[in-house]
Amino acid sequence: MFGKISSPYLSDHQVSATYPSFDVMKVEIENVARSLLRLLVIKDTANPGPGWDRGVIVRCGAKGCCIVRKRYLPSSNGDHSSEEGAKWIEAYWTASASSDFRNHIVDVTGGGNAFLGGLAAGMKLTDGDLFESALYGTVSASYAIEQDGLPRIQSGSDGVELWNGDLPLSRLNNLRSRVASH
Repeated sequence: MFGKISSPYLSDHQVSATYPSFDVMKVEIENVARSLLRLLVIKDTANPGPGWDRGVIVRCGAKGCCIVRKRYLPSSNGDHSSEEGAKWIEAYWTASASSDFRNHIVDVTGGGNAFLGGLAAGMKLTDGDLFESALYGTVSASYAIEQDGLPRIQSGSDGVELWNGDLPLSRLNNLRSRVASH
């Protein structure tokens, strides 16, 4: 699987140190991500196969992440690709998602690493869909920041795994709904 991933990972701090507002920085993040994608695709001689993405993700902490991708899709005339515009996924814990969101943010240490772990798992589980995989990464990060140290994992009475007392699939579906409504 990892031989098929060709997607740089950047932090918003690496893209820009200072901008007057997030809206101004957001435009620049999208421009930089598009430019990086064009460079990536120019140098990319291997077709990753149908259903795989080539893309750039810029993680923006509490603002979520920006995804620009080129998707390779099967067609009746052979594989073809399409480039999509920038898409944003907001962080899981935001004021628009929960009135007590601040109570869920305890320690952001490890949130970025958890995002990458969830992204990698999502790439495997979604057959390479970069956008869907970023949803997995966002949910993973949401668990990492809710406490000092590692998330609490336990089995519910029905044998279903709970993370910090919550179902990961429920969070994933909740985030999907929120992203779809924007």
